[in-house]
Amino acid sequence: MKYAALSDKGLVRPNNEDAFLATEAAIGVADGMGGHEGGELASQIALEEASKAITSMERRPKATLAKIFANANSAVLRMARESQQTGMGTTLTIAVLKKQRIWIGHIGDSRAYLLRGGNLEQLTEDHSLVGDLVRSGGLSQDEARTHPKRHVITKAVGTQKLIKPDIFSLTFEDGDRLLICTDGLTNHVEPDSLSKLAAGGSPESACERLVEAAKERGGSDNITVVIGDINGASESKPDRSSTDRRTVLSRLFGKNGVN
Repeated sequence: MKYAALSDKGLVRPNNEDAFLATEAAIGVADGMGGHEGGELASQIALEEASKAITSMERRPKATLAKIFANANSAVLRMARESQQTGMGTTLTIAVLKKQRIWIGHIGDSRAYLLRGGNLEQLTEDHSLVGDLVRSGGLSQDEARTHPKRHVITKAVGTQKLIKPDIFSLTFEDGDRLLICTDGLTNHVEPDSLSKLAAGGSPESACERLVEAAKERGGSDNITVVIGDINGASESKPDRSSTDRRTVLSRLFGKNGVN
């Protein structure tokens, strides 16, 4: 998988509580909650736990994903106790390639999309108040993007002792493009524009287009986008040429990236 990632604090927030995972075999994002230190710690801890376990997914991917979320949850809860950070938690959405399948683990309101043949499909469901209202028919997708309680999530890593993430898989095809992002993108960029901006060009250029679009439309939250292009062998080498002050790829574990 050829991948790229870009994280930006946006135009309003003073700091970036997002983090991402980007490797040839797995991509993911985490959107932290709990203020400056709490949110940053929670998102990085969750993706650290994910990166530790990815290599053991060959035989039991579903069980390994469940373990990732359980370990991340325990680690965030432990850090919250030790640091006395109230409200500490994070979303976590991961996509892993194993033997012609994409395995998805998800909790919260970050999202995973699949772009295939020009069509963009949302793979995950938002675990949020407005997500529940959309599914029940109480809100439209357009109304959900501007709802005053759109940031209220109903499930997250580190908010309770036991969590139940969504874990599922689908068969990938040569040429598929995976997009995983935080809600700083989807709250500002409508689905039709998202599909057009995510398509074409390199993963790096697509990340740039999407982040800039979210900022042009307000940039009220941190914005993180990770894109992975899948070839038949899923062994493409990454192009790291676009790394800049806002971009940290998988070889670095810095403020907004995990290897």
